Amino acid sequence: MTLNREMVFNGVWFYLTWLSAVWGQTAFLPLTAALLLLHGFIHRKHPTEFLLILIVASIGIEIDQLLSWSGFFIFKDSIWLPEWLLLLWCAFAATLRHSLNFLAGSPKLAAVFGAIGGSSSYFAGVQLGAVEFGFSLIFSLTVLAFIWAVLMPLFFQINHWLSRKFA
Repeated sequence: MTLNREMVFNGVWFYLTWLSAVWGQTAFLPLTAALLLLHGFIHRKHPTEFLLILIVASIGIEIDQLLSWSGFFIFKDSIWLPEWLLLLWCAFAATLRHSLNFLAGSPKLAAVFGAIGGSSSYFAGVQLGAVEFGFSLIFSLTVLAFIWAVLMPLFFQINHWLSRKFA
């Protein structure tokens, strides 16, 4: 795998977007939205980019909403997902063709990366006070690792399907 400027830029962009969303939450919502719009501006000539973001973010949002309704996730004062998390799902989806593209050809590596990266991202969110787990830490991280081990290869399959369908 060779790192290029676009991969590095997208990785740094996502890191800043993640911090804005999770650390800043509602207070930084305009910044999070602006960062997402920046990605949209940069990739405006790639229509399937937006379709991929829509599909992947929709799946992630639905899963997180079900987890919230089940009491797995606890967000302050609401049974609905906060706006910053909706934007964060869009930002994550925007990494699949860019900084995370190196995982596209290896479902096993994507599953391992998803299990570790997905669960640790939520763990960091708990540490920053953005969300609470409704169950024990070990149980919550195990469930999230399993979910993300399934989701990451699925997201790359969706990307592959879109690339072939709209090539």
